[in-house]
Amino acid sequence: TRLLFPRAPGGIGEAADFPFSLLGLGDIAIPGLLAGLALRYDASRIVNMQARATAAASAINDALAALQPDASAKDMGDAAASAASTAYDKVADRELNQQDRSQGITRTASTSTSGSSSSDASSTSVDGDSNSSSSTQEEQRLVPV
Repeated sequence: TRLLFPRAPGGIGEAADFPFSLLGLGDIAIPGLLAGLALRYDASRIVNMQARATAAASAINDALAALQPDASAKDMGDAAASAASTAYDKVADRELNQQDRSQGITRTASTSTSGSSSSDASSTSVDGDSNSSSSTQEEQRLVPV
């Protein structure tokens, strides 16, 4: 497939003898495929920042409301930061689990503690809570289903 356009007068060389400009498949389809693949890649990596920000704001509001009126600025800052981080991570974990389910991937976490190693793999639950504590280092691997 090709598209022919009238050539502007005043060209030089052999191409000037041909009265048309040629726009071929490589000029249209290949860049279009590249743009389509880039768009699909971007869409697969999208992150719902609004849901994360809403969860963090709600958690900060709740944490500050639970503090005593005479709490120091440091206490307020620590409570707000901790609550926001926890809420943000929960939403991020839910999104990751949803993405894994849509791609048919099962995420397992293997925990190791000092002095003993566990060969059991604990599965991450649907709502994003894992069976290990935050002080334990987790190794995660993707296992296709």
